[in-house]
Amino acid sequence: MASSRKRKGSDAGDEEVSAKKSKGSVGPEKQTDDDGNVFWELSAKRRLQISEYKGVTMVNIREYYQKDGKTLPGKAGINLPIDQFKTFLSVLPQVFRELKDKGVEIELPDFAAARSEVKKPKRSNIEETSEEDEGED
Repeated sequence: MASSRKRKGSDAGDEEVSAKKSKGSVGPEKQTDDDGNVFWELSAKRRLQISEYKGVTMVNIREYYQKDGKTLPGKAGINLPIDQFKTFLSVLPQVFRELKDKGVEIELPDFAAARSEVKKPKRSNIEETSEEDEGED
């Protein structure tokens, strides 16, 4: 019986995160950890993180736990270098098809909307005109 209590507590934590996601319906928000690594919280105990190790950029999906008020990475997880992450992404259409065949529908994310949020603001026309005027003297 004690194990079912743990499950209920664990599931409750996951539901809280899910509820937050469904309100915005855009997914988890980008965050930064104490080491400056960017991450997205997938559930109460799981994160997708981008980090560097020995100069190699990695995509890390891992379970985390709390100890002394700090969130620390657990042993359960996978660390993918960019070439393996690209391979992972390339098989996703096949994974979605297989899931659909099994009756599981997954809505694809809007990658175009995500890109538009990341675009750097263009220089204003005033600044460009000012530089052109300086060169004409």
